[in-house]
Amino acid sequence: MLEEMKKNSIRRYNINESLSKIGFYIDLEKPKDFRPLKIFISYGHTETQICNLICECLAKRGHTVWYDANDILPGNDWRASIIDGIVGCDTFVAGLSKHYIRDNSVCLDELSIAIGVKKGNIKTILLEDESEVCIPGSVRNVQWLDLHDWNERILDENTFVMWFQERMKELIQTLEAKPDRDFNGQITTLKKYLHPNYSISKQAYLLEKLYTNREWLNQEINNWLDNKNTGKLCAVFGNPGSGKSIFAANYMHYNARVAAAIFCEEGRPQFNSTNNIIRVLAYQLACRLPEYRVMLSYLISDVAVYKMNELELFDYLIADPLKKSFIGGHETMCILVDGLDECGDSESNLLAEVLMQYAERLPNWLKILIFSRPEFSVMAPLAGSDCINLEKYNKEIQRDLTGFVSEKLKEHFGREFDRNIIQTIVSKSQDVFLYAEFVTQGLIDGQIFEKDLDCIPPGLNSIFYHWFTRVFGLDSEYINEYADALEVIAASKEPLPKEELCRICGWKNKKLISFVRKLNGYFKENKNAFGKETIEFSHLYIKKWLCSKSAGRFQCSLEDGIYELAQYYLKIYSQSGCDGLTEYGVLNIREYFESVAISVESIENDSDLFWKIMKLGFSCDDKMKEVDALFCYQKANALLGENINIEFRSKKISALHMCGNSYKKIGDFKKAEKSFSQELKIAQIAYAEKAIATLDMLVVYEEYASFLNLIGKYTNSANLYENAIKLTNQIKEETWDEQFDREMYRIYSGAAINYRDLNLLEKSIEYFNKGIKYLERVDELNDLDKRNILTQQINICLVEADLNKWEGHLAFYRKYLEMGKKTKCLTIQAYANTYIGGEYRRLGNLEEAKVYLEASYRCYSELVASSDNIKWIEEKFISLTRLAQVEYQLTENTELYETAIIIGENFVDKYFLPTSVVALLLIYKEYILGNGNGDYVSEIVKKIILIAEKTKNKESYRMKNTLAYVLLSICECIDLTYLDRKSRISLYMCAMQCANQIVQKEEKLFFIKWIIEGLSHKVECTDELLSAELDVGEVGALKDMKVQLKQLIDYYERFCGECDIALVVSAMLNLGYMHEKCKEYNEASDTYYKAATLQQSYMKSELFTYRRVYFALNACGRMKVQLGSFKEAIELFEDAVKCINNMFEHGVLGDDDDKDNLIMIKNSIKQLSKQ
Repeated sequence: MLEEMKKNSIRRYNINESLSKIGFYIDLEKPKDFRPLKIFISYGHTETQICNLICECLAKRGHTVWYDANDILPGNDWRASIIDGIVGCDTFVAGLSKHYIRDNSVCLDELSIAIGVKKGNIKTILLEDESEVCIPGSVRNVQWLDLHDWNERILDENTFVMWFQERMKELIQTLEAKPDRDFNGQITTLKKYLHPNYSISKQAYLLEKLYTNREWLNQEINNWLDNKNTGKLCAVFGNPGSGKSIFAANYMHYNARVAAAIFCEEGRPQFNSTNNIIRVLAYQLACRLPEYRVMLSYLISDVAVYKMNELELFDYLIADPLKKSFIGGHETMCILVDGLDECGDSESNLLAEVLMQYAERLPNWLKILIFSRPEFSVMAPLAGSDCINLEKYNKEIQRDLTGFVSEKLKEHFGREFDRNIIQTIVSKSQDVFLYAEFVTQGLIDGQIFEKDLDCIPPGLNSIFYHWFTRVFGLDSEYINEYADALEVIAASKEPLPKEELCRICGWKNKKLISFVRKLNGYFKENKNAFGKETIEFSHLYIKKWLCSKSAGRFQCSLEDGIYELAQYYLKIYSQSGCDGLTEYGVLNIREYFESVAISVESIENDSDLFWKIMKLGFSCDDKMKEVDALFCYQKANALLGENINIEFRSKKISALHMCGNSYKKIGDFKKAEKSFSQELKIAQIAYAEKAIATLDMLVVYEEYASFLNLIGKYTNSANLYENAIKLTNQIKEETWDEQFDREMYRIYSGAAINYRDLNLLEKSIEYFNKGIKYLERVDELNDLDKRNILTQQINICLVEADLNKWEGHLAFYRKYLEMGKKTKCLTIQAYANTYIGGEYRRLGNLEEAKVYLEASYRCYSELVASSDNIKWIEEKFISLTRLAQVEYQLTENTELYETAIIIGENFVDKYFLPTSVVALLLIYKEYILGNGNGDYVSEIVKKIILIAEKTKNKESYRMKNTLAYVLLSICECIDLTYLDRKSRISLYMCAMQCANQIVQKEEKLFFIKWIIEGLSHKVECTDELLSAELDVGEVGALKDMKVQLKQLIDYYERFCGECDIALVVSAMLNLGYMHEKCKEYNEASDTYYKAATLQQSYMKSELFTYRRVYFALNACGRMKVQLGSFKEAIELFEDAVKCINNMFEHGVLGDDDDKDNLIMIKNSIKQLSKQ
């Protein structure tokens, strides 16, 4: 294995060759604060060519590129050298490909180490098509730089240079920016919509540890996944330290069947809420499943997300898009949840209940895999689900432990250890990996000697005690020097900054280093939101043991730890006020004071302390660390307590306002609304007492109203906007300043949008205009003001369009276009050109329409070139269809139609999104209308039928409505003899299916009428269909067709008027034909008789009325003959003869067909009478 790693790591590049050959240069200025970076590049040797170019590019920029081939000296330990290289670098870049992620890949091992060492500071480059590369779960949530088609592009040096320059600009800008900056792409866009809050610190810590493959557990889980008879949820239960989480982290990292993974951690409620977990799951599923990501990107809007409760959110974000994305099923995969027991307490676990509730809403191929301790609060909700209890696999765990101990010792000492030594450690571990880890680490650190292994006690509690005895020796040393430190670490509400521990204990840094070294393995180190190094226990069980009686003389008291913290902060605050407090201190001082009953009155009244906490929140917001910012604002709000006396109210309003905004950012909309509501109540009291200014009160109203509009509470939002407006009625406008005018603009514009959503369109226009008026009062308008005015004018145009008021719209759209050109915003230019082109087309000025629609198409083409956003690709296609329609109207040239059809078919075949399907269907229709009949038309009809089949399980009303319209337009406008019989049957059957799925009554009746008329005049089942021998497929299609037709007849019969009875009778005759052709003679007889009876109840002296009656009676008699009911058949034939005679007697002139039919029916009576 080691030799393979070394062999695959030899990847050299020559900085003076490739780039100079292709004339490449980086057209990107270095910022003033440019700092050369150390960049670790990890990739497989099959991508050497492109990665060499990337390395050269970064080196020319001035960065140091770490290369394992250059930096691993002969004879060095590979893993140690790799770790040194990764630790020493600023950024890790992984080039993802099939070779990179293959089984037993060295590259995956490098990535695993990097995740453990560098935590989140990892960038990825996609070097092959995503459909062929299963991106590891540990980096799946990071947007990659897309270079998947480099192999094709590099064949043309001219186009490659330009393309590569643009990609390298984005790579360099991202690497040199803040660590939290991502590449542009669908994943980045979805992240902005979903606001997923998750931490990778636990996975990173676990992946950093040595892991030996537990193949048996892999197999057990795969058996469960593959067995169709197993349940949707399986729990792996194991005691503390049994290796559950390390297995889960590696299963997620190396296994392609993990679709999403959540690692729960105690004390992190902001990550463990149901709403957030649904959003995190949706985000991770989108990162793993491209088809689902495309569908979710198309469907999602932040407005929709804000409006929903948990169940609606789950269906909207996960269940429904998954069903739409994978109609034909998928390989079985799982959602992994580790540490479920850490999301609740000993009595209840809400997440366990939620997972059990939602599991059945997932598609059959997606299951849920849980890792947890066997806590009652977890096991009770999951009762009845599948489970794997690790306690029952003693032999397998013993083998795993043997492999783990052997490899860990060999990795450090470079030699095989005596098998007896290994077995001694394994047998004493009592199936607990944590025990084996501590003992082997003790051997490595020299704290335990081989000769002493027999004396070491078995069991986790015992080894902890034994270790502490060896490390601390005398009680006096432990009590005097280290007990307080351990108590403080245990009592800390969050990971404790090392500098804080030193201050509290009076240590210098040297003492801290000695302390951490003594307890190597017992702590894990990280950095907090403010960049400070922190320390906490590496495993929850260590903390629980240390604070329990099992620790004996080493037992720590949480109460004493809290008291120590409180007394320390009381001393510092008394001496120096808040200036003496660190970030950790200002955030936690009140909580520690309250824990030991120290008065909090002094800190509640300390404005400096309050604003110091708020500024920490502002700092986190600036760094886009929303969860950390919320934590700060919560602490600021808590600092003030429940006291809302007049001197506290403005600060309370500020804290609640920032809490509300932060909750909104992270997607916890219930808590956001609660915060805004509390803010409003306090603000109203403060305003009544004249403790806050009118402008501040308006801001509170406006921001809360805006939020309510966002979550769909339009009426409540409107009330708040109106309250704000009433407030201003009491103030003379001449006293207002620019801030007032801008705030009034925001209020009226927000209210206008709200009234538009309530469909109060006239009021919406009125308020848009008022908002513009207030903004225009500002003396000097900046560019943003001018853009806002134009945006509201465009909004007025759109609302007026809904009211069919079009006058003056072109002028506004032109201003909108100018704004787009001035700001170089392609999106605005594309939309504006589309609006203007559409307006000219509506007015009949096709030449001008073509000019603007061509410009729109160019804008969308540029947007597609700069981004892989699926919406721009779709908009480009739709833009082409608009242009093709205008081109045909001008020149009758169908070339653009044909181009649009090819592009549209490729797009729809790949994505099948409702809007693009509608556009393709309409362009099909336009092409057929313009091109008449022919073989190509026949092919298009068949394609439309295939689309109709795919829409059966879709829920898009517009798509089905358009499909029915297009199908029936085709039936009406072309000669169906160009189609084979099967296509004709399928064509009408698809139209029936679409009509049946239309909800609106009027439209449904319209389509049914159209279908029945088409059946009567176009398909003519009477002759060809009845005389032909149908194959199995045609018979099957007919059976489906008659079911659809019966539903249409039943619906139409209920709602149609007397004038449409003839249409219903015609439909019944067609249905009778279909039953007859399928040899369903009873059903055919009943249908024919019902048609005759219905027509007889509405008899008119018209040829076709008589014909329908005698035709139905004759057909019904024919069915009775088939059934052997000759007497009934004779009676029906005689009724048919009477009908024909009545027709002649009433002066209704028939033709030779009617006379021939009379003779034929009489002959049938004679023949039957002889039997």
